[in-house]
Amino acid sequence: ILRVDPSAARSKTRAQSRLHARRKNAQKLWKNTWSTIVHLHHLQILIHPYFCLFQGYTEYFILRLRLLRRRLEGEMGCFSSKPSGNKKLTKRMSMFESTLASNVAENAFKAESKPKSFQQILLRLPALASNFEKVKELYKSFDSDKNGGIDQNEMKAAFKDLGANISEEKMDRYFSEADMNKDKIIDFKEFLLCLSFSFFVDAYTPSDHSEEFEALHAGFKLCAQAFAFFDKDGGGTIDKNEVNAAVNEGCETTKGQDLFASMDEDGSGQISFKELLLALVTWSGAADEDE
Repeated sequence: ILRVDPSAARSKTRAQSRLHARRKNAQKLWKNTWSTIVHLHHLQILIHPYFCLFQGYTEYFILRLRLLRRRLEGEMGCFSSKPSGNKKLTKRMSMFESTLASNVAENAFKAESKPKSFQQILLRLPALASNFEKVKELYKSFDSDKNGGIDQNEMKAAFKDLGANISEEKMDRYFSEADMNKDKIIDFKEFLLCLSFSFFVDAYTPSDHSEEFEALHAGFKLCAQAFAFFDKDGGGTIDKNEVNAAVNEGCETTKGQDLFASMDEDGSGQISFKELLLALVTWSGAADEDE
């Protein structure tokens, strides 16, 4: 006969109760904070029309709060994630993904010319291809063993050669995040993705503004603006409804669903910035020769 220690059972019950209470308090705090921000946002517009000048910054602040909520989801499990249509496919953002999405949103917010339709994004693809094609020779020069890809050591050498002042630990993390198929080798698209992490997370700027850097800078800005266009609620990922609304533009077609399926590489039901950048490079044709 197994005997259960009553004190151990009570201790476990108390721990579960405390965890439940913390989650309830976190949910209550978020709801109160969100309600206050929304009311202030509406109040500033009603009080004086000149306050509308600050409307954009208020919306940006709200966007950052939403990204903070996504980070809390991952760390505490307090909130339900964006609905993906399949609860099993719902994923939580890591701290790295949350930081990346937040910085991408901030970069897009500062842009002077933002796409207002999916058609405008498509019209910018030739410029994106032109920008990224200028970096191809740079990519090939870092492939020291000429095997058609860049391994982890070659990518570290590339970061150092480009003057990116980041730690070895970050280099390893960026390589791992960019290596989408986990084959320990990154192709041209993944190389661009790896550099985008340094650009958005570390605000990488070389001492000499070369033509390649200016091209990368312009290309990454276009990608950030495209991501912000799709991610209407500022949640840090793009869901199927957002793609349908942006692509179908009120028409009953399957174009949005087909596009979403082509971008959702991991089948999670949500599109990250990484997946969108890879899709944009593919659509632009910048990686055709590499593939």
